[in-house]
Formats: sequence, structure tokens, C-alpha cells
Amino acid sequence: MRRTAGNVRSPRVVSRGFTLAELLVALTLGGVVAGSMLTFFMTQLKTSRLAGVRIEAVQRSRFAFELMRREISLAGAGIPDAQPLVVFAGPDDFVFSADLGSATPGDRVAMYQLPNAPPSETEGPDSASMILPNGQTYPQAWYGPGQTSGPAETVRFSFVASGDDSYSLVRATNNLPGDTLLRGLTRIGDRDFFTYQVVDAEGKLNDMPGQTVWHEAAIHESQADTSRSALADSIKLVEIAFTVNVRGRRYGESVERSYAMGVALNNAGLIRNAACGGVPQLGVTPAATVVALNPPTVRVTWPPAIDETAGEMDVQQYTLYRKLVGTTMEKPIASLPPDPDVTSYIYMDSDVELGLSYVYGLVATDCTPAMSGMTRSAAVTVSTP
Repeated sequence: MRRTAGNVRSPRVVSRGFTLAELLVALTLGGVVAGSMLTFFMTQLKTSRLAGVRIEAVQRSRFAFELMRREISLAGAGIPDAQPLVVFAGPDDFVFSADLGSATPGDRVAMYQLPNAPPSETEGPDSASMILPNGQTYPQAWYGPGQTSGPAETVRFSFVASGDDSYSLVRATNNLPGDTLLRGLTRIGDRDFFTYQVVDAEGKLNDMPGQTVWHEAAIHESQADTSRSALADSIKLVEIAFTVNVRGRRYGESVERSYAMGVALNNAGLIRNAACGGVPQLGVTPAATVVALNPPTVRVTWPPAIDETAGEMDVQQYTLYRKLVGTTMEKPIASLPPDPDVTSYIYMDSDVELGLSYVYGLVATDCTPAMSGMTRSAAVTVSTP
């Protein structure tokens, strides 16, 4: 039988797909690989973010530390003799005097040249214009010539509570609002933000007794510059320590870093000229009384001057004058040093004549030397009652 071409059959090709088991294995392996890649990517992303937060923490802390180190080390630079170097030293605040900024072109003392800055940023504070952390008014005197503020600003670094168990580092000049330098700060354990080393009589450094001192005396190196004021003057090293906590801005990552350093007060303890501030305030009037006629004697008395027992406490001498009524005041007749043990000064004048009337004048002198205004007694006549 003859076969025709139309009856020839082609071989059949059979197509075979993946089984369900094979699909499940493939999907599982793909998921494992994708998951591993995602985990690796997220880990790298988190590491990168943490690295950025760490860098930010380091940069911000270094900026704050460098600013404090640079400015605190210059405490006392360019200050008038009467102005204290250390104004206030406490666990959270350090206040000092220095001529850091100047609007005067070519000023070689000031650290910053600020030609357009107002005087409130480049000169000292006005008398009684500031309130210190302990509530005391500062300064209690003018430190520039002719009752002016002087060239040296008062700078304050403070760790201020933020209300969330953290602190912010704030810098302020004179009585101006402060600038926040760093946030998210906490103490290192039970250590204060500021601690201090003072120089003893043998020149050795010791921990400052107590936590807070301030320069109570209005004038540096005046007679009142003792006790806590003298302790403030003896601070030689300021130690600063804190922990900074920086959080990521988007995902909330947190990094803590602790920092500590000591800053020497290079100008502390340097010899400075004695300073007495403003013109001494007398505020008392002499009283003259005839106490004897043979020989004729007038007793002149007066209480201590205002600036002997309070104020600048810088009276160095009382000078007594005498004149005949109707004439000008003559040369002084006596000089008396201040005496802390007396409540009334007495001078017996036996160089008078019967029948004549006298007036006595009194002035006080400080160590500048500057002389107070003169007060005068009522006229007294040397005669029998």
C-alpha cells in the first residue's frame, strides 16, 4: 500500500513547566537573598546615620569646648586694676572679666575686632547692671575713668536646666541675653559642670573649698578684698566636664559622649596695681566742741566715712583742716589713718586762741590717691560759756 505524504505524522514536542515545589523553593531562595540584601542595606544605613550623629556630637562639643578654653584662658586680659578677674564661680556658672571684644580699630588687647558692635558688647557692664547667679548685684562700682564702664566685658558661661533632665550651655556678655551653644547636656555622674583649683600659700593647687564663691568686694585689692573675694582671686584652674546626648533628626538615633578639660587662668595672680575705684565717699561731718580754756582746747570728732566701713572700703587717711571764721580754709592741721576698732575719731586741737571762732573741715583719701569732697563743722568760738 502506498503511503501518501499527507499521512505522515510529525513527532510531538511535549512542553514541561516548573512544579509547585520548584516554584516554592525559588521563591524562598529569592526571599532569603532579598531579605539579606535589605538587612545589609538597613544596617549600613543605620551605621551611616549613627556615624553622622557621632560626628555631629563631636563637632558641636569641640566647638563649645574650644570657645570656652579660648575665652576662659584670657580671663583678666585688659581689665582695669579695680575690676576683679573672677566675678563668680559656682557648680553651674563661671563669670569672669576680660577685654575680649573691641570696636576700636587696631586694638591689640581685645581678642575680637567688632567695628560695628554696640558698646554693650565691647565694653564693661554699667554699675549695678547685672544680677549674678546668687542674686547679688554686680558690679558695685564703676571700673573705668570718671565713673565709666571700662573696656573689659563680663562674660558668663552657664549650664541652664532645660526642663527634661538635661542642660544647655549658654554664653552671655554683660547683661545681654545669652546665646545657646550646646543642648542635651548632663553631668558626668555626680560631678559638677564646673570645679575649681585654687593656689595655696605654698603655691600648690588644691580643690576649692565649697562650691560657690563670688567677688564680694566692689574693688579688687581694696581693703575689703578678703574672705570669699580673696578666694575668688586665688582660682588658678577651671575644670569643665559634661556628657552630650545628640539625637538623630529623623530616626531618633542617640549618641552620648563625655568630655572633660582643665583651663588655666593665665592672668590669675599677676601683680596688679592697687586700685581704689571711685572718689571716696565721706558722708560724715565733723563736730567741734570747746572742752578747755587753759590751755584753750577744741575737741573735733567724726564717725567713720561711708567708704571705710562699707562701699569700696578703701579709705586710707583722714585729713583735718581748720580756718578762722571769715577766712579761707588753710593748710591741714592733722592726718589720721583709719582704725577699724573705733566708732568715732577724736582730735584735740590746742592751737587755738580765746575769743576767736573756728571752722573745721574734713576729707577722706583713698590709695589712688583721690580725695573726697570736704565737709565742714559749725563755727565754734573759744570762750567761756
